[in-house]
Amino acid sequence: MKPFIIIALLFALTNCGEKLGSKSTAQSSINNTGKQRTALSEHVLKYVKYSSNVLALTHARVIDGTGRPAKIDQTLIISDGYIQAIGKSGELDIPKNATTINLSGKTVIPGIVGLHNHLHIPGFPFVGEVASKLYLAAGVTTIQTCGSASPQKEIELAERVEKGEFAGSDIITSGPYFTGSGGNPNMIIPRDEKHIRDTIQHWTNKGVRWFKVYRNTRPNDLKVIIDEAHSSQSGRAAQAMTDALTRDEEVLAYLPMAWVGDFIFSIGQAYWCGFCVNCPESPDTMQTDLREIGPTYYFAPPRVFETQLTNVMIRMEDAGKLKKWLFDHFMAHARRVGPAILDGKPVGGMDRLKYALGNLFIYGPLKDTLGLGRVRVGYTAGEAIG
Repeated sequence: MKPFIIIALLFALTNCGEKLGSKSTAQSSINNTGKQRTALSEHVLKYVKYSSNVLALTHARVIDGTGRPAKIDQTLIISDGYIQAIGKSGELDIPKNATTINLSGKTVIPGIVGLHNHLHIPGFPFVGEVASKLYLAAGVTTIQTCGSASPQKEIELAERVEKGEFAGSDIITSGPYFTGSGGNPNMIIPRDEKHIRDTIQHWTNKGVRWFKVYRNTRPNDLKVIIDEAHSSQSGRAAQAMTDALTRDEEVLAYLPMAWVGDFIFSIGQAYWCGFCVNCPESPDTMQTDLREIGPTYYFAPPRVFETQLTNVMIRMEDAGKLKKWLFDHFMAHARRVGPAILDGKPVGGMDRLKYALGNLFIYGPLKDTLGLGRVRVGYTAGEAIG
């Protein structure tokens, strides 16, 4: 039972809503979460020790997965399964209806996302019900299976976990293995191109997210597998096609490895599209490396963009009068017509000419200085940029 007590905390962290600072705001948020929790079956409830709608975890050491140092003596307020506030113990009001759990000497971490997992072992094509509980007990709240010996059973188990009918890690499912002549006879050995395409279409329609190609696969078969997988409706293919990502992209992988976003933007997409992933020499050289590499595909959380914006505005305050006037004048123009131009919407000829001049004298040099001159596709997430 003890491992599942810890997992309850991990579940809460992975369902983090808002990190709120003040006592009044935290209390207000708890009273107005509006979040709908998944109803848990009797099978799952037997692993749940604390079923209170409001929990207060006090005096915990918190590692948030962003790469920042651990915070000690923290209190977490959890309402309906979502973290509503995190702060120094004694500085947050604990709701009267909360169940308080003293975590002195304990550490709370985000749920671990497993990137290479299996629900089978040699001689046993499906051990999912046991394995998924063991993964969860070890703190792995999401697993990505790397090839399946029993894909239908895997899909069904993933659905049961999602519906709250079974205690186990969330499962990113994969289809059956592909191999070639002389390979494992329990895997898919393609007869022809139609066999490959029918197999991929069948399993993607059932909801699997990806396929593992094993040794012995012929190069021509691999080409068909990749082509059909790319044309499927899986989320990764859809994103790659929507943004027209190619193998010629350059990305800078500087995000914390423990964060799932690093896998999505730095690793997962690179595997999918085959583009180059660059790693900075150290956190201290990240900005310099960014300028040297000049990524074409770039993700940054709002605080990175906000820091860049703040640095630019501070430096422009110290600039000469002419340079400051040009900056303010063309940036105001960019705010007025830039979004329409970037979206391909109709804009007057004079506005386009003025924007081009701004790009020549202000926008272009500024982007080059920030290392963003070659960025073609950019993302941010988490919150609005201030």
